Parts: sequence; C-alpha cells; structure tokens
Amino acid sequence: MRLLLSTSATATLYHFTSVLSAVKALTEGMMLTPTSLSDSDAAHGKRKAYFLSLTRSRHGRYHRNDSRGVLFELDGNKINTRYQVKPVDYWQFFSSPKVRFDSDEQDARLVTDKPRIDVKPFIKSISLLVDESKTDKRTLRTLYVQAFKLGIPLYLYNDPKLFQLGREKGRLQLSDVVDVKKAPQRTPSRDRGFETLLSSALHLLMLTDDPEFNLYNDVYDVKDFDKSMISYLRYGDDLQRQLKAAFQNAGRSATTGLRKDRARLDRLIAAMRKRGLMDVKDYVKFIMDRRDADQRKFNAARAQTNDGW
Repeated sequence: MRLLLSTSATATLYHFTSVLSAVKALTEGMMLTPTSLSDSDAAHGKRKAYFLSLTRSRHGRYHRNDSRGVLFELDGNKINTRYQVKPVDYWQFFSSPKVRFDSDEQDARLVTDKPRIDVKPFIKSISLLVDESKTDKRTLRTLYVQAFKLGIPLYLYNDPKLFQLGREKGRLQLSDVVDVKKAPQRTPSRDRGFETLLSSALHLLMLTDDPEFNLYNDVYDVKDFDKSMISYLRYGDDLQRQLKAAFQNAGRSATTGLRKDRARLDRLIAAMRKRGLMDVKDYVKFIMDRRDADQRKFNAARAQTNDGW
C-alpha cells in the first residue's frame, strides 16, 4: 500500500453514492463505512473507526462506469478544518498496476471515530447521473427538494461523459425527468434488522467486564442471547467467520434500509474501541482468551470441590 506524504485534503474532493444515500446524507447525515469490515476498508490504517471514500477527480475509477448515481462535490479546505483526510491507493487490492495506472493515488478517505457526519457544510454542488429505467423518480424529487432548501446546486445529466466532465452544456432540468409539482409519496420504512449476532457479541463483551462472570460456564444462563453464539464460542475460527460475515452485512446495510443492523454494528464497534479492539480478529482473540482462562478457573474450582469430598 502506498500513502502520499500529504495528509490534508485538496481544494476539491468528490464522493459518489446512490440517490437514496444522497437523500439520507442531506436529511440524517452521511453514513460512513466501518474500518473493520475488510483489509481494503482498513487501507488507511485502523486508528480511526470509520471513513468516507473520496476521490480527487470527477473521473474516479469507482464511479466511471456506473449507469446512475450522485456525485457530491466537496470543499476540501473546509473539510481540512474539521477532519483528517488520508490519501490511499485503494485499487491495489483489486487491480494490477497496469490496469489501475489512471486510478493510482486518486483516492482519499476522510477518517473519524464518528459513524455519521454532517456533510452539508462541505457540499459545493451535487451532480446526478439519471438512468430513466433505474432512477427512482420519487427519491430524485426528494433529493431536489432537500438540495433546494439548503441552497445547494443540483445538476442533472443523462450523458455519462457530460456527467464526468461536469459541464453546463447538456444539463437537464428536473422537469425533464419528474413532475416537480406532484407531491412525492411516502416510502414505507424498512427499519428492520437481521444480524442479532451483533447484539449478542456486544452483550458478551459487556459481560466480560465483570470479573465474576465465567464466560466458559455462565454464558449458558444469559437471557436474550443468540444461542448460535454459544456454538461459535467453541471454536475461534467459527466465531471469527460468522462475526466477520455479520460485520460485512451490517456495514453495507445502511443503503438497503436495514438501519437496525447498522445501529447494532456501531454500538459493538464503539464498545470494542473502548477496550482497544480494532477489528473482528481482535474481538475473537479477546473473547477466546477470556473463555480459555475462565475454563481453567472453572476446572480448578471443580477439582478443589472434588478434593473436598
């Protein structure tokens, strides 16, 4: 991995995302990606728990071939006053140097310990690449309304080349895409979740703060505990594999409406960070070491009791 010497943001940075995520960024704050999901997600290091992917070019490799989406143009100078930005060679994980020659050193990351940030003060403009067959017009209209309220320019394109260039020529009017006078319908909330393993992992971590709690023996009597967690505790590899999958699912779930899963993950990450645990591997080692130590305590206590008989 190659990091640039400068750790400050350039004057203009870009972030590419979906229309739905763009709306949530304006209304609820920009949801960031956990560093602990994978090796590529930790390309900037593990000291900060979350990051926002950025690029220095409108021609970024990440969004170059996408048929739809939103490009935030951000003020790097303003970002510099609030956050740390680290340049990273993200494409080292997926491409050979020959393939990624035009992407190398174009990527950067805003890093922080916050799972969500208010990105509105940094937005210069928003560009939207419209795909008539895929772009949800109801969500698009909501994006337009939010951008208008905030005084943020919103530029619409249906030509990928013009979208990449950001030129005024070829921009669409919102009325070319949606009926601006028609009130948008409410979209049913999908605020549900499936990754209960994360809640059990947090519960277990909190229980280890009690020196009297024996993880080897007492875990069977814990209420509201995902029983599959008990079987995973028998072998560290199983626990690491299952928990890593849960991290991945929940870490990417913010864009699918599964906000409860993401909330569970954020709570677990916060608790892990307080205990110096940076990722799933650290968590599993901590838990398995505690389980082994508690097993020795339990066996020693049982042996002493048997000797008494």
